Amino acid sequence: MIKFFLVFLFFLSSLYGENLLVTSKQNIYDNFELTYLNDENSTKTIEKIAQERFSKTTSNKFALGYQKGTVWFKFTLENTAKNKEFILSLNEHFYEKANLYYYHNNKWIQKSNGLFFPIENRKIKNSKLSFALDIPTQTTQTYYLEIEGKYGYFGNISLYEKEFFYFDKRIDINSLYLLLFGILIIIVVFNTFMYLKLKEKIYLYYVGYSFSNLIFLVNISGILVYFDLQYYIYDLQLSAAFMVGFLILFSLEYLEVKRYIHFMDKFLKIVAFIFFFIGFLVVYSYQPWNKVINNLSGLVTIILIILAAVVYFKGHKKTKYYLFAILAFFVFVVLFTFMVKGVFEYDFLTRYGFVVATVVEATIFSLILTNRYHNLKETNQAYLKTEIKKQTKDLTVLNHKLKKLLSERDLLLKELLHRVKNNFHMIIGILWLHQDKLKVQKDKEVFIELSNKIKSMSKINEYLYKSKDISEVNIVKYLTEVTTLSSSLENKRVKFSKDIENISIKFQDAMSLGIIVNELITNSIKHNKHLKSIDINLCFKKEQEILILELKDNGSSFDPQKSAGIGLLLIEEFCGKLKDSQYQFLFENGNIFLLRFKYDEIK
Repeated sequence: MIKFFLVFLFFLSSLYGENLLVTSKQNIYDNFELTYLNDENSTKTIEKIAQERFSKTTSNKFALGYQKGTVWFKFTLENTAKNKEFILSLNEHFYEKANLYYYHNNKWIQKSNGLFFPIENRKIKNSKLSFALDIPTQTTQTYYLEIEGKYGYFGNISLYEKEFFYFDKRIDINSLYLLLFGILIIIVVFNTFMYLKLKEKIYLYYVGYSFSNLIFLVNISGILVYFDLQYYIYDLQLSAAFMVGFLILFSLEYLEVKRYIHFMDKFLKIVAFIFFFIGFLVVYSYQPWNKVINNLSGLVTIILIILAAVVYFKGHKKTKYYLFAILAFFVFVVLFTFMVKGVFEYDFLTRYGFVVATVVEATIFSLILTNRYHNLKETNQAYLKTEIKKQTKDLTVLNHKLKKLLSERDLLLKELLHRVKNNFHMIIGILWLHQDKLKVQKDKEVFIELSNKIKSMSKINEYLYKSKDISEVNIVKYLTEVTTLSSSLENKRVKFSKDIENISIKFQDAMSLGIIVNELITNSIKHNKHLKSIDINLCFKKEQEILILELKDNGSSFDPQKSAGIGLLLIEEFCGKLKDSQYQFLFENGNIFLLRFKYDEIK
């Protein structure tokens, strides 16, 4: 089994020194103290630094806060192990300058690294700033580490046995970042879909918050260096400002602040847009605007916590989930902020706790929105059920009223038809009385013809009156009845053939059609008394939206212009009552009457 060698770091002051012993009992040294000094003007060379007194001490997991200029660390390594290859790592990526110096063969050796060093030019191809050390066994070497950046000074200086370093980095914090990126991408896609489906602003704000969160985590993770995009690290810090801005807008919608505390809704919307504006200022100048974002975001988070608590006690009980999520996030953000300022020590909780808390918060918010959608769906379903029941009840009542009205209408119409029938009989009686007073036979025939026509109209009226449904008339039964009534009034043998399509038409159209057919049949019988048998063919059909009536007989032809009797006048009058009607007489092996009119749909 391969043994991993461990390194012990010691930071030597100019007055006294203490060696860090490297043995075979450990494979990583990450728990020791070291000394440092600050070069505020960043002007000192390694030769001058080597002569300085390093009087300040700190843990190797250092958190020095915001420092001006450059920070120098000094330490001495004594290797008593068999292995001589080690890797020194800062475990951070954001320092623009990270140089390691040591004195060898009467000259200073410099190993350079930094944020903007392309990954392919690095000796250790890792996003975390690291250096390869070659320390022969049973030797001691003093090192000076120079770091400089625009952010707070914190990190974890650790010494790894080479093989263990590459094994450890396979499962380092970057693995956690990749997991968190996947979660945030799923959240962004899911809530984008929800916004497109529901068109609610809260989902759009949450997409903005989650996407800004994703960019922020990508930016602080150091993963950009693998794609040679580390040059945009300061510009992408605008994502922190955008994240706060979208968080405010999302919170206002979810907490229903406009409903409960109206003035705070307007105030916080202004604050949100201020954060968006500061985000663009960060692109223009990283400092001091990055510090402004860090300071104001904590204040905004406190305001949102207080706001959520107030809204909760005002009756919006579901804000308790929001309150839990943002409180957890706030605690870890405070830890991180104070660590960056040098108040708290650097450890996993203070360094990466807020990263995990950010994704936990985003996940809880996403679940909150999912639950919101579920509740909205249930509420809408309940509302729809209530509305359906209400509408069904209203429609039932309305249906009863309509049935009653229809029944009353049918009753009134039947009463009217009954009175019309009585009037027909009265007219027929009057004509019969006057007929006996006439002495000229021709005049008597006119009265008889007129009386027969009225009788026919009366019979048609009586048939309609006795029908069960007078709102619509079945044309097959109706025309069959009309032909029977018409032929029974004349003492002639009449043979009918019928081809009638089974459709229904409106009452008023049926009345006109009945009188037209009756007149055609009676005229055919009247003007063909010399025939022993009269053959009449009746055809009625529908072609698209046009109704077609065709009536043929085997009688003698006539001139409609010269035969302007009462029958033809009635035909012309009642054809005019049908919609868009056209009619004509044809003479080919008898007489043909052709009528076309538009079908008036029954509603």
